[in-house]
Amino acid sequence: MIIGLDVGYGYTKAAAESGERVLFPSVVGTGFERRMAGMVYDGTSEADNYDLVVPGDTPEHYFVGHLALSQARDAARPFSDERSTAGEIKPLLLAAVGALCKGEPVTMVTGLPLEPFFKQAPGLKKSLERLSGTEIRLNGSPVKIVFEDVVMFPQAVGALYGHLVRGGIRPSGIIGLVDVGFKTTDIILYDAGAKKPLEGYADTIPAGTNDVVVAVQDEIKREVGMAPNPEWVEEAVIRGIPLTFDRRKFDVPGMAAAKSAQLAELVASRVARRWSDCLKRLEVVFLAGGGATLVQGTVSRLARCEVLPDSQFANAAGFLAKGLVTVARGKAGNGGD
Repeated sequence: MIIGLDVGYGYTKAAAESGERVLFPSVVGTGFERRMAGMVYDGTSEADNYDLVVPGDTPEHYFVGHLALSQARDAARPFSDERSTAGEIKPLLLAAVGALCKGEPVTMVTGLPLEPFFKQAPGLKKSLERLSGTEIRLNGSPVKIVFEDVVMFPQAVGALYGHLVRGGIRPSGIIGLVDVGFKTTDIILYDAGAKKPLEGYADTIPAGTNDVVVAVQDEIKREVGMAPNPEWVEEAVIRGIPLTFDRRKFDVPGMAAAKSAQLAELVASRVARRWSDCLKRLEVVFLAGGGATLVQGTVSRLARCEVLPDSQFANAAGFLAKGLVTVARGKAGNGGD
């Protein structure tokens, strides 16, 4: 089983060679026995309700994804910049892989944003490999996680690679990619003729869709004197619904639209600065990530833009493509065994 896994600061996305996918908020909280579960239908898909238990002398019980958002009082995102070990993202990773692997051994391809990748990827790879053999219970079902191989690949490069493998890039010209994530935005240029990335033009911008959530949260705080939980604000942004807080109802979707324009201007400004001497040579800029559509209008003032199909899954799909190619080459090198 080959799985491409993108554990983002905002969402965890995973794609398996079987065609199955999972997508859930990268939110973790302390789990507990839900005695009232199922008494009243809450409209949430069971696929998003990850109740994860890691047995042992001291069992670990987590709620993951939407279940954490709705039920865990301590629900939070693993938001550290330091990801050279798997400790902080362990529940997210085990839930995603456990939901897809069906108990089969897994070749997993995953990555990190461009800037920290080369420093942190070796440590993260070793930490992930040590999770092989972990037994879990996911929504009550036992699953054993076994990694045959763990492959590290940079985000943004993953999105570009996946689009290349699918035949979406012509064999000439300079191609740009802007990958707008929850906390960071990666940018990279690719010389399609020479078939190589232009390393001096790659960058990680410390801004993403979370900036919109924080800006809305700050505006509410200015109006009522206290800040709502950021997860509440984010849920209102995602679902496009108002947020009731401190006896007032806030038009969160409308507030978010105004803040999104500020994010788009910031990203476009950094792109223009980093790519200044290549802008006139660009064939196209592909936009990936959950925030791709937020920046499309502004970045299109610099060059022709296209949002990648299923842009939120662009890295996970690219990681899966990398895994399929890696395994196929390994089999060819071993005479097809």
